[in-house]
Amino acid sequence: KESKDSKDIRKRYKRIVDWVMVAKGVVEAIRSNDQSPDSHDTILALWCQSRLLMHEGLCYGRLADPRKAMVLLADSEAAMTLYDPRRLNVDLAIIELHRAEVRLTQAGQIQIPWGKDPANSEIFQKIDSHFKEIRFDSATWKAQSKGLRKSINENEKEFIRKTRQTRALVQDAFSFLDRADRILSVRRRNVSWTTWFFQRKLSAIAMSVWATILEKGTPIPFLGLEA
Repeated sequence: KESKDSKDIRKRYKRIVDWVMVAKGVVEAIRSNDQSPDSHDTILALWCQSRLLMHEGLCYGRLADPRKAMVLLADSEAAMTLYDPRRLNVDLAIIELHRAEVRLTQAGQIQIPWGKDPANSEIFQKIDSHFKEIRFDSATWKAQSKGLRKSINENEKEFIRKTRQTRALVQDAFSFLDRADRILSVRRRNVSWTTWFFQRKLSAIAMSVWATILEKGTPIPFLGLEA
């Protein structure tokens, strides 16, 4: 059942989408009526259109509509290629970060079976919190991890299937982050989104590690077989 807070958040994102729609109408009016020979107004309008599509896409990502979110981000990139090419690299990197954000949000919302009742499930983000509650000191971690594994094993096959879906989405996020990284490595000194990039990268690493919790005899992502 959706909580009051989540309903309020959804209303807020829907309100932002409504504002974006109004702003897109203004941009379209500017573009269709710009008769100037050098089209400076059209260039600015295209930049605004690209940013509006970007924000709209992120809102739909948070509203659990990843397909529409990715379509809007692709439209944002298409609009971006029509204006000042000098801004292309940085703005493209920001779009890639938004794409990674959509995939990470989508992965975190996958329903994972939990406990004896097959109908009982939690989103992956909540499962992640179960793992983090384990205290890894010699006196308690074995008992805690045994109880956690028992909860998972009640529906092990479905759990593994769902975590594989999670890993596939996280891998998509890594591909988008890698594209942004190539731009960031060139412009590292003067971009404002460096911390944003690293936070998403660490989130993706953490999710890929937790999603392999039941695997045996395979390397732990980013840590290796010995870990």
